Amino acid sequence: MSPDCLVSGNPDVTGIGMRVSLYFQSLSTVVLSFVFASRNRFPPAAAAWCVEFYTTSAIILATIVQRRQISLFHEFAAFNLAYLSFFAAFIGIHCETFYSGDFDRYDAGVSAVYIPASRPQAGGVWIYTHFPATLVVAIEAGTIVTLQTTRTAHLPQNKRITIVQSGPLPLHRTYPNHFRDRIAREMRARGITFVFNDHLDQITPEEGFVTTRSGLPLRADLVISSFGARPATDFIKTLGTDTLTPSGLVRTRPTLELIAHPRVFCAGDVVDNEERNGLIKYERHAAVIVANVLSVLRSKPCASVYEGSIEVIGISMGKDGGVTYVEYLWGIILGNWFTRRRQSKELFVSWGRRRMGYDD
Repeated sequence: MSPDCLVSGNPDVTGIGMRVSLYFQSLSTVVLSFVFASRNRFPPAAAAWCVEFYTTSAIILATIVQRRQISLFHEFAAFNLAYLSFFAAFIGIHCETFYSGDFDRYDAGVSAVYIPASRPQAGGVWIYTHFPATLVVAIEAGTIVTLQTTRTAHLPQNKRITIVQSGPLPLHRTYPNHFRDRIAREMRARGITFVFNDHLDQITPEEGFVTTRSGLPLRADLVISSFGARPATDFIKTLGTDTLTPSGLVRTRPTLELIAHPRVFCAGDVVDNEERNGLIKYERHAAVIVANVLSVLRSKPCASVYEGSIEVIGISMGKDGGVTYVEYLWGIILGNWFTRRRQSKELFVSWGRRRMGYDD
């Protein structure tokens, strides 16, 4: 063979170490994804195939940047390696569909969808999706109402759902308008009607109708009120009238100490801040308080500060769709494909139970 037909190898692309490590990583991703998914541990499975996506992106980007310094043969070799990583990630994602449980069984004749726990003896959660009424009016489209109404609209029950919203968009103002607008559009696409910038004080229909504050009559068989509960914090008023906000939340310092009572700490959904409730945030509350309690025991000032968390919310809409928001960069919105795999299957119930120590 003529020497002109030979291509000198580039160890950064076709070297034995490079190839063996990538083969091993890809095989491990597939195996781990099946193992984690079979045990209903989807977040670790996601971490496995995310690594493959990062590897694929890195190989492709490096090849494009170095395209003038490497031969055409090595470009093809690099893209083949990238394809191997991508294929491993693809298998890792879709292996979860083999382990979808009873929560994928939707039946218009039942009154709820059961989400099993990761262990049979631990018990599960019922999400009601069937209301014994045809004309349903809901007050305030928070997360729970959005979840319930979209799942109900998903079923072939010939229901007409109307939501009366006090603001111009659904969900809390903590979330950006472009995400809230996306939620509104997705809900309208499922046949849900909105009445924005209005209020409904009438909970019980009279002669099949309810009337908003603006005088708009709405046909209704059932009214679902979702104003949200007031925190059960009245007993804390004994520490001073300025301890609580008018809505019952606890005023705290960045160290999560009560403003009027240092060395008295508060955590959880009663803390007065602009964040929405979430298990990850409570874990971070606990980490701050533990560090500060240890400082107090050592006669040192409290130095650990709670600086907030990234807002992440996934709202499933039926078994096949939904919208996820991640407060990163400009605010990333992920649609049906991602939410279906991360949220719609079991609403992260098993994951939440493990985080709180209820399941092994």
